[in-house]
Amino acid sequence: LLQIEYPVSVIAVVGLYRTGKSFLLNRILLEQSDGFQVGPTVNPCTKGLWLWNRVMKTQDKDGNTVNYLIIDTEGIGALDTNSQHDSIIFSLALLLSSYFVYNSVGSIDEGALNNLSLVVNLTKHIHVRSSAQGGEDDGADFAQYFPSFMWLVRDFTLQLVNHDGQPFSAKEYLERALQPVPGFTEQIEAKNRIRRMLTHFFPDRDCFTMVRPVTDESLLQRLSQTPSDQLRPEFREQMLTLRKTIVSCAKPKKMNGTELDGVALVNLAYAYTMSINTGSVPSIQNAWSYICESKCQQALNDAISSYDKQSKEMIANELPLSMEDLEHKHRAMEKQSWALFQKHAIGSDTENFKHQLEDKIRELHRLLQNENSARGRDRAKEILEKLYKDVDAKVQSDEFSAFEEFESERKTVRSKYLEEVPNGPAKQEVLSSFMEQKLAEVGLRFGNRSEREIQKENKALCTELKQQKDELEKIGGQKAKAENEQLKQLKERETVLRELEQTKEAELSEARVKIQNIKTEDEARMTKERDEAKARYEDLRVKSEEKIRNLKEEINAKLTENKVLNERIESLKANEQRINSSLQENKTRLHEEKENLSSQIKGLKEQLQQTQKELSDEKGEHQMTRLRSEKQEEWDRRELAQLKEELSEKKKLMENMISKDLYKRDLESQKSQNQSALVFYPEHVFRTSHLV
Repeated sequence: LLQIEYPVSVIAVVGLYRTGKSFLLNRILLEQSDGFQVGPTVNPCTKGLWLWNRVMKTQDKDGNTVNYLIIDTEGIGALDTNSQHDSIIFSLALLLSSYFVYNSVGSIDEGALNNLSLVVNLTKHIHVRSSAQGGEDDGADFAQYFPSFMWLVRDFTLQLVNHDGQPFSAKEYLERALQPVPGFTEQIEAKNRIRRMLTHFFPDRDCFTMVRPVTDESLLQRLSQTPSDQLRPEFREQMLTLRKTIVSCAKPKKMNGTELDGVALVNLAYAYTMSINTGSVPSIQNAWSYICESKCQQALNDAISSYDKQSKEMIANELPLSMEDLEHKHRAMEKQSWALFQKHAIGSDTENFKHQLEDKIRELHRLLQNENSARGRDRAKEILEKLYKDVDAKVQSDEFSAFEEFESERKTVRSKYLEEVPNGPAKQEVLSSFMEQKLAEVGLRFGNRSEREIQKENKALCTELKQQKDELEKIGGQKAKAENEQLKQLKERETVLRELEQTKEAELSEARVKIQNIKTEDEARMTKERDEAKARYEDLRVKSEEKIRNLKEEINAKLTENKVLNERIESLKANEQRINSSLQENKTRLHEEKENLSSQIKGLKEQLQQTQKELSDEKGEHQMTRLRSEKQEEWDRRELAQLKEELSEKKKLMENMISKDLYKRDLESQKSQNQSALVFYPEHVFRTSHLV
């Protein structure tokens, strides 16, 4: 049942023990000889309620697929059970089914109605409202939750004809049996109470009669093993008709206008049986609340699982993404999760589950953003290192003769990086950190290289100066002029060396200033771009939240509108059912009046024949023939005029009644929108004209 995610009908068969309920289900609904256990003895075979282990499927007259479940029940009235046990079996079958078949044998008489006295105590074993809600339940309260009712009469041997020999339907047979018995004694009141209960509890009711399956008494004890071709042809034909009737009339199980699937049926059965097993009275509203809570919890879990599953697939196959793409996919996943929740959540108290879903989606979204940032940071760093690889090789091999050459290629790398890496919170962060590190390394490398060159030149000059001093000391006796000249040259060289050192120092300072300016510019640019990215992200987030709020408001409005429409539809259906019932009663009255008119016409014709006979005796054959012709024409005219008058009067009354019913139905619909209720019971009195 938990795997059934579509609405299903539930057909239950209840009746006295050893009346062939299991045989009926096997042959008619399962279309097989075996299935539910069948036995030939007086001992009951079925205990409790048994559900067939798979969903049955068939096609209705319109070609639509009909899915239904079958429940076989323990027979009521067995010697080893009591009335309390029978009431529980009867009540559970009623509460779980959408089409209820009551199986009996013989005919619908006082004995058969007394066997259905369980309905009198239904209000003791079933409550519509919970104990906290209070109030007493009435027939209308039960009728909206009870299934369609069929009284199946087995081994039926009577003829369905009225006193005049006119045939009528099995449904009319049931309606006649449910008419109150005249009288005021306690015994009659008890009989009429059963009739009233059946009428009020089951407004959608029907009846079907079947002959005995075989004429040979010996075959009845092994009926389950008897091949179909040995059953009476009339019985086989009735089986086919009954199956079509049940399948076409069995609608999906509903509660409060909501069709129930397998999961809801499991929760419904669990709620009812838990109430019974704990000694309390099953409450339909409590069971409905339990179903709603279970369905909402399952819908919440499914919605969260849907978002989480898609998030994990995205993490495994798609990240990193740009901020815009990530938010777009998040909105799509969130919309899908909400649609899944709204599809399966039922009931009016869903706000708590909605808040839970919002919080969980927000948490999963935050985790997805963090993972996307981490993946984006790693991916950006990988791309940047790949683009910078050639530049770094030139730096390491000292191929750049000036800092401007390095800066040109660095800007090229930066431009390519900004083009290739998608927008994200880590994009500028990675670029800023990486370039700051590389600029510091390159600046230090250029500074060290300039310092090494200066030291090398200083060392060469010092070596040359030392050599010249050594030569001067060696020659010691040269002329003062030559010494002065050499000293002058040495001073000039020393001055040149100092100027060169100052120049190199100035170049190094200038390079450091340039590096610092570049770092400052990059930091300012990156800060600006980061702020712009954050602003775009914040704007995108605000717009997304606004769209989500609008979407939720639209969904809630649609749900409210659908709820109002469902209530109006249910009200219209109830009105239509009352009108159809009234029309059926009027049709029955018209039929009876027609029969009365036919009887009167028949009497008048007999009087005419008597008169004709008397005239024939007195005036002879010729006068009798003429008078008979004149009388016949006169009576025919009077009869035709009277019938036309009667039909015209009834037609006007019917049109008046229908227009009043439609007007009051519209009035009920309008008042239901203003949250007020109007109960209307149409009463029409037909006056009958009799021929005198």
